[in-house]
Amino acid sequence: MKLDSIVIKIAAAASLAAVAAMPALGSTPLVTGGLTIYYDFDSFTNTVMDGSGNGFNAKVQDATRTALDNGNTLLTTGVISNDTTNPKRGAGAVRLQQSGELFEDPVFLDLDGGVIKANFPAKVPKAATTVAAWLNIPEIRTDLGGNYNWNASGSILQSQTAGPSFSGHYQLEGDGRIRWALRGEFQAQNIVNSSGAPFTGGHPYPNQPDIDANGASPEPYPLNEWFHVAFTYDKNANGGAGEFGMYFNGVKIRGGAPNGLTDGEPTGAIDLGAWDDRGAGDFFDGLGIGAVPDSGGRRLHGLMDEFYIFDRALTPTEIGKLAMVASPGDFDADGDVDGADFLVWQRGFGTTYDAADLAAWKANFGSAPAIGAVPEPSTMLLALCTLAALARVRSR
Repeated sequence: MKLDSIVIKIAAAASLAAVAAMPALGSTPLVTGGLTIYYDFDSFTNTVMDGSGNGFNAKVQDATRTALDNGNTLLTTGVISNDTTNPKRGAGAVRLQQSGELFEDPVFLDLDGGVIKANFPAKVPKAATTVAAWLNIPEIRTDLGGNYNWNASGSILQSQTAGPSFSGHYQLEGDGRIRWALRGEFQAQNIVNSSGAPFTGGHPYPNQPDIDANGASPEPYPLNEWFHVAFTYDKNANGGAGEFGMYFNGVKIRGGAPNGLTDGEPTGAIDLGAWDDRGAGDFFDGLGIGAVPDSGGRRLHGLMDEFYIFDRALTPTEIGKLAMVASPGDFDADGDVDGADFLVWQRGFGTTYDAADLAAWKANFGSAPAIGAVPEPSTMLLALCTLAALARVRSR
């Protein structure tokens, strides 16, 4: 057996051992400062556990879990499941399978925003926030009509206040755009309108910077593949003038000073509306994923992974971490360079990857975000050389 072959086999074995010693990739948030809610969706049945440490778990509401907090019963054949076949990160994702039947209710995750506000008011984002998630959308259906359509508007997150106000619409649009409407405690207190002046042409497309700068053709978000979205707001940024940002796959596609209008005038940088119940007939209380609470429309149908809410505006670098923008050597694009990447390189060596890629892996080994103890490159390489030498002696 050739020495190179022995070294590669030993390297693969050493990498497997290193990976086995690491915690599950999805079990640890990639950014932690100011974290309010984090769902890795790795494993759940009735309840999605919050990995932020705050205990703000989400209730699954679907055909098998139909009892609502308001005493009503959900009428749907739709199902929410833990998808372990196609996660973006870690061991699983959440799949929202909306009903295709008319007059049926939506499926959604109830985050109990009103309960959080009542018991942990300091945890509710007020002056600043970030919302981020990975999404994988299989199709857009507009043939069902009205509130029953899938992803004609798909609600990534919906927040509401007792104002009453829909204080946050974080949505995908059926034409491939991303929509964000952010408000204060009352419906008229607009803070961000992603299609409002000074912007033209409606809500932004994923390639909006190219459209604005070069007149590029619009490119809608893709179907049947993962993409990342993030939304940031800070009322105290820019000397109190405030700032918002919308990101697609780690790239800012729209942003600037708050541009919402109240009675035709700028609202300016104000506090966000608190999470609370708008009405007794609403599907969920203050905060939910997958639909709007009053009509049950704007149904999100597809996969979601790595969902975050922060009480601060993340920096562009931190958004890049959540979007797992790959560093050199990060062959599995999970946001860090570790033993798992060596396995990817080893499997693709000679076709997808070459010696230069291995050099990039060695140079960036152990780069952030750190999610577990992994041997230093020098330690691993020393062990490989020692084992290779022993194998060479035995082969003589």
